[in-house]
Amino acid sequence: MIYFCCQENRRSLVRDHPSLNGIDYLEVVHQEEPITAEQQRTLRVFFVNPPGSALEGRFSPDKFANAALVQITGGERTTRVAVDWAERVGDRLDVHVTPRGDYARYTLSLIEPNSETPLAELDPELSRVDFSFKVECESEFACRATSPCPTAATSAPDLDYLANDYASFRQLMFDRLALLAPGWRERNPADLGVTLVELLAYVVDYLSYRQDSVATEAYLGTARRRVSLRRHTRLLDYAMHDGCNARVWVQVRLASAATSPVVLSADGPGRSRFVTRLGDSPVLDEHECQRLAAARDVEVFEPMERAELFPGHNDLFFHTWEEGLCCLPAGATRAALRGHFPNLQPGQVLIFTERFGPKTGKPEDADPLRRHAVRLTRVNGLDREEYREAKQNNALPERTDRVVNPPVMITMIEWAEADATPFPFCLSARTETTHELVNDVSIALGNIVLADHGMTLPRPEDLPPVPTPNPVLATVGDSGCGRCESAGRVATPPRYRPQLRQRPITQVAGYSSDQPAAEAFAWEMD
Repeated sequence: MIYFCCQENRRSLVRDHPSLNGIDYLEVVHQEEPITAEQQRTLRVFFVNPPGSALEGRFSPDKFANAALVQITGGERTTRVAVDWAERVGDRLDVHVTPRGDYARYTLSLIEPNSETPLAELDPELSRVDFSFKVECESEFACRATSPCPTAATSAPDLDYLANDYASFRQLMFDRLALLAPGWRERNPADLGVTLVELLAYVVDYLSYRQDSVATEAYLGTARRRVSLRRHTRLLDYAMHDGCNARVWVQVRLASAATSPVVLSADGPGRSRFVTRLGDSPVLDEHECQRLAAARDVEVFEPMERAELFPGHNDLFFHTWEEGLCCLPAGATRAALRGHFPNLQPGQVLIFTERFGPKTGKPEDADPLRRHAVRLTRVNGLDREEYREAKQNNALPERTDRVVNPPVMITMIEWAEADATPFPFCLSARTETTHELVNDVSIALGNIVLADHGMTLPRPEDLPPVPTPNPVLATVGDSGCGRCESAGRVATPPRYRPQLRQRPITQVAGYSSDQPAAEAFAWEMD
């Protein structure tokens, strides 16, 4: 089971199915076993329906031969739990294992011999069950109490340095004059004495700021100018890089009437670009885009890799196996999509986002911060190479949920552990006011392109030539000695600080489309 759902309707569907069966629950024999060495080593597997003739035929009278049909995985310290034998006792299946597991979670699966495929007589989603060997053991640890509401962050108090600004110096001089000349109490701005005080306060305020700036730039912990920080780090044998531009995930929504894919180029003269604050015009030509960028009326982004977009990938909906009140839990690395998408391939990026507010069912109540990008590693069990080969041979696999009537085509997707969901995504919920069931609360967005900030210059720009050394700054060399020989002079290299005609300029960090989506925003500059 991929999701955690409050209403488990799939068991009811399997219970009414004429041929399929599934695992209902599992019991670990502990207190009933009088022999201590045999406790927690016998597992009782109960089925949704009484085993029919087809399922009974899969279990032979030799209980040791049935061990090949059972697989146990999981655990932390004890990861290899072997199945000794499996015997059908009435409507249940008794499984004996060696050794007993630890406190971690385990999974019991009924599979075909020498394969990872579930038994054909069982529903694939109910062919396995999670359990714990220590379910009846008492624990001396209590669950940590968590508060549903985060504690409010306290802000630091505002600091007002009155002794370093124009008003404080002006008041300070008036207070001093009140002691030196008690009879002078004029405060009219047109008065010559007040004018002189305000002029001095202005000059002192400027000098105080300059003095504070010099003291601030003198230390690494307080410096604010980039050139100061770079010089400080150079003294520590650290080469500070120049930074790089920003990146963003962009979804390109295609019109539903589009029948052919759209290709976005990432290099060459026909490079695609994205701009902000465009208004009502969704598409710009090359000349208009460069004109707006030169006037700095828009922010320009460029795709970092070639992308092929399809109209059917705008909105992708999760398949919840006909369950209700479901969510995609935190840490998930796979899911099921409703429908068949032959152009959805490993390497593409999807963004999970909240479509409706779970409590109200309204789009305006959806949380825009609950979004997460994943890069697909497998689609219907195929990786990149397997998908490319199956695409060329027109042999892409198709998945169908045959429990429902009529059957529904589905697409299974997987992503890397590095892209595991950081928080749960609600898929279906009931509203708090009307108690209506709202489906597709969260969806997956396709046609995602990674873009970086900036516009590639159409032509390279030549830097100005290096200036000639200033002879006044030349130093005396060691080639001459005595009074009769002329002393050689060594030219001091000039300071070369060229400025570009088109600026500001930024740098682009390295990027690989083979890495997980999380790596697109975690890189190191050389």
